[in-house]
Amino acid sequence: MTSKNNIALLLLSIFATLILVQNSIHAQNIDSLVSVLPTKEGKDKIRLLSDLCYYLSFSDVENSEKYGKEALELATQLNDSLLMAGASSDLGILYMNQSEYKKGLERNLYAYEIRKKVGKPENQLGSLSKIGVCYRELGELDKGLDYILQAVRIIEENDLQAKFSTVYENLATTYGMLEKYDLAKETYRKAIKHGTEAGSIQTVYTSLNGEAGIHRTLGEIDSSIFKLNKILTILGEVLDKKNLANTYGNLATLYSKKGSLNKANSLTLKSIELYKEMESNDGIAIGFMNLADFIVENGQARPNKHSAIKYLEAANARLRDNPSIVRQAQYAEISSRFYEQIGDFKKALNYKNQYHTLNDSILNIEKNKTIETLEIQFQTEKKDKQLAEQQVEITVQEARVKQRNSQLLLASSLLLLLIIGGAFVYNYQKNKQTKLEQQVALEKAEAVNKMQSEKLRISRDLHDNIGSQLTFVISSLDNISYVKTEDQKQERLDQLATFTKDTLGQLRDTIWAIKNEEVDTEELFAKLSQFIQQAQRFCPHINFKTNFTKDNQKIFNSNEAINIFRVVQEALNNAIKYSDCTTIELTLDSIGTSVIDNGKGFDRNKIEEGNGLSNMEQRMKELGYKTEITSKIGEGSTVRVYFT
Repeated sequence: MTSKNNIALLLLSIFATLILVQNSIHAQNIDSLVSVLPTKEGKDKIRLLSDLCYYLSFSDVENSEKYGKEALELATQLNDSLLMAGASSDLGILYMNQSEYKKGLERNLYAYEIRKKVGKPENQLGSLSKIGVCYRELGELDKGLDYILQAVRIIEENDLQAKFSTVYENLATTYGMLEKYDLAKETYRKAIKHGTEAGSIQTVYTSLNGEAGIHRTLGEIDSSIFKLNKILTILGEVLDKKNLANTYGNLATLYSKKGSLNKANSLTLKSIELYKEMESNDGIAIGFMNLADFIVENGQARPNKHSAIKYLEAANARLRDNPSIVRQAQYAEISSRFYEQIGDFKKALNYKNQYHTLNDSILNIEKNKTIETLEIQFQTEKKDKQLAEQQVEITVQEARVKQRNSQLLLASSLLLLLIIGGAFVYNYQKNKQTKLEQQVALEKAEAVNKMQSEKLRISRDLHDNIGSQLTFVISSLDNISYVKTEDQKQERLDQLATFTKDTLGQLRDTIWAIKNEEVDTEELFAKLSQFIQQAQRFCPHINFKTNFTKDNQKIFNSNEAINIFRVVQEALNNAIKYSDCTTIELTLDSIGTSVIDNGKGFDRNKIEEGNGLSNMEQRMKELGYKTEITSKIGEGSTVRVYFT
């Protein structure tokens, strides 16, 4: 059991490391986008404004809305439907983050109607899911479930589970609100699985929180507290304000149920302060309602009457402009119990009637019938296809600078010619200086764009290579209970611990590439030699040879270095696993690199390929390099990459 817990902690540590790397890249991306904004025009400017609206929606509400509205206005002027849909969708995300669900619904419906006519099904997914969430928060659970299930159908028909893992988290939350806890837990597990594959820390975190909420609802208080405290211990320093405030609030309700009123109040006040920093009226209202509810829940309404009334009034002030029927129903239910406990039965009855009216509008018989029908239709559909990996590419095109030449007039007289000649020389020097300044600015912008592109590619490489290995570890941990003997369990756990450490090693390889903006062939060879030394320990029956030429060293950027490293690593692993060879030879110089084995060879036309060989060729093709893979039965195999 101890080894299993250690592996779980190691996994969470890897997640925390990924968050720190992604947050660093994310902040640099925002700065880069803002710096090149003045150089953009037309469609490029609209895309850039939309990106800024999305990125800032989590931290800078005012600028996010400003950029989003400007993007929508420019897209409307150009009458570009897809750009109008994108800008409207990003504004919808901003409003949803601020709990302005009516505005969010309006923006997302607008985007969906456009994408439904001119976009691919994949482009409709985000709109469908967000529309479902808005309807859910506005109390129309049947409509909310319908839209989210439409999104899930498209996902599973097109193998997009990893790319849109957050849709499963939205579906699980909706099932929880419908009190369908088994479906909620099952769907949260899917969200965690797909979120891990995609490297989506937000989805994994939110789904873990959702599971803790299900434990709380089912009365499993200690299990829920344990999970939330573990999340805070491992991820507390890298969570954003919204998630941190949400976790504090969830923990507070659990400690109140255990009778720890002081601890519950302390955590709630922390969450309120964070919501105030975010200017989230919805979050502040929830906090004050919880403070009043803790008093009532612990039978302290009479001695703390004035405090409870103060908290309820503070919550009500924040809810006046909140269209969420769910939140209004929560306020009425807490108020009813409070006034009943202090003996004011008239007000208690009034609030109870309000609560039943609001709750009936959320869950009525007709809606329940509709929901049951939707669930049956969804659960009976076939889910045949494999998972696809998330590929998100953010591109900012290079700035174009228009240059115009000036013409000088010739004078007829010598004196005028001398004057004009002097003016010509002066203007020539001035224009030359202006062009030089423009060229410097252009080169600087291109350098920023190139660095941003490389870091985005490496961030995607983190997801692509690490996600599948983490999924394997999680799946193996889930299946460990089926191992019969303790010795076998311990052996399996030891193997998983070793595999997880290898995964962390690969993560460090990628971070190595990020830290080194330039890598020469000698440094790359040293990194590959470390991998070969490790392989030699596990494969003593294979003779590994290495050849390296220092003359005319080639310099790689970080993106080129990590991709060459991955391709050579894949070629070495293939030779070790499949060739039955006794000798493997690695060669690296400024011209290229090669991996040669003396194994059994293969006929590429007759084997069923996975993505391995084609991915190696594609990686090098994107860098402008040529890959040559040759093999003959009984004569071994050769993988060569040419850098020129």
